[in-house]
Amino acid sequence: MPKKGLDANIIVYSLLDGHPASEACDGYIKDSRHKFYTTSLTPFEVYFALHRVYGVPRPSAASKALSLLDAPLTIVDVRSSHLHAAITRCETKGLEANDSLLIEMCLSLEIPSLASDDRRLLKACEEQGIHPECPIGEDQRQRMQVWEKTKLAQAGAPRLLTRVYSWIGERNPQLAESFLEASGNLRHIP
Repeated sequence: MPKKGLDANIIVYSLLDGHPASEACDGYIKDSRHKFYTTSLTPFEVYFALHRVYGVPRPSAASKALSLLDAPLTIVDVRSSHLHAAITRCETKGLEANDSLLIEMCLSLEIPSLASDDRRLLKACEEQGIHPECPIGEDQRQRMQVWEKTKLAQAGAPRLLTRVYSWIGERNPQLAESFLEASGNLRHIP
């Protein structure tokens, strides 16, 4: 059975109800012809992306992230012997920590390919001799952009303000409404 590395974004898309790439990513992951590998940091990345980026409530995001422990997915522990190369790659290639660790995992376990929707990671894989794969087609990518524009706050301050508003709303709905008004409907810092 061929081995493949799996990035958190493919998992996240597969776990989001109604996301344009959900079906394609879920089908890709459930493809029984492959044995998928990821790092022990991936469940954390999945949890934080679901909750902080996509607004999935904490209990549901935690449940979905923990479901990875029961999935047909091999979770590889991060080893201290891989940290030097991974951190160096973060610095030279501009990669996130887990992305660099995924490359290191593929290299050390001789995993020939890695699936991701992160173009920077896929380019770095190719440079390292790891076959890059993305199960998301261009038509899905265009639908994703439309979906994310309508479902997610703009990146930067609006996205941050949306998170703050949500957090305040869980604790004090009246204060949340004042914050909404003071921030110009989450467009600027009050």
